[in-house]
Amino acid sequence: MKNFDMKRFAQLLQYDVVSNWRNHVSFAIGAFLAHFATQFGVIYIAVKSMHHALPERAGDICEDAANISFVVSFIVFSVAMSLMFANLKTKPKRIAYLMLPATNAEKFLSRLILFTLGAWVVNFVAFVFADLLRMLVLSGMWVSVDSVVPEAFCSMHDFLTEVLQSWSRIYDNGVSQGWYVLFFFSSLLLQFILFMLGSVLFRNRAFLKTATCMFGLGMFMTVLGLSVTINGRNVAVSMSDSWLPAIVLSSIVLEVVLVGFSYRLFKRMPVVSRKLF
Repeated sequence: MKNFDMKRFAQLLQYDVVSNWRNHVSFAIGAFLAHFATQFGVIYIAVKSMHHALPERAGDICEDAANISFVVSFIVFSVAMSLMFANLKTKPKRIAYLMLPATNAEKFLSRLILFTLGAWVVNFVAFVFADLLRMLVLSGMWVSVDSVVPEAFCSMHDFLTEVLQSWSRIYDNGVSQGWYVLFFFSSLLLQFILFMLGSVLFRNRAFLKTATCMFGLGMFMTVLGLSVTINGRNVAVSMSDSWLPAIVLSSIVLEVVLVGFSYRLFKRMPVVSRKLF
């Protein structure tokens, strides 16, 4: 058997979509409800608090709702990554999936595409339909606020423009602003990869368990970064911004290693569930 066959991979991808359609629908409904509740709550509260100034502040309300929607999208995508291997929770499901006539690389890549590109498409569709339902519900309550979707696209355009222009800006320390942008994206990517790793490690409640581990690790690194004990004295640790390019490149290497480690764990996944996790 070839390590990767495009026709076999396409069939596996189709199988992943069809055989787990209930889980995909549940995820889509959850994303829709999260976007709708957030948009409705933010806009309704804003409209009630500034009813007399609504015509002048309508643009600001839509902008605030769009920014909150980006936060919701981040959470939705994190949940999606933690559900990447949720189809392997039980022994029968693991046997059924691991015994499919496809290579481990094809199975891993199929799940990765479903819960990255697929999750992005589902999140966007959920966001649009939530915006439409929110306008319909608020119009029935005699509250009229325009769609948030155009404002979200404008915010994305402005952000991408700033990203492209960031490399031409040099701070006093000699470091380009582009490295700070790369550090931001690298940090986001690292969080998503950690949720993917948590999906391989934890059979149940992978999102909560991974988030708890990340919070604990973050607190530990924060304390460690703020001070170290040398001869009984606390010394503040400050790292020069000139190290930022090295930090970003190290993060990228770490992310590649974690993806490889996740794949290795997937290949060696036992049929009998680990009692520890």
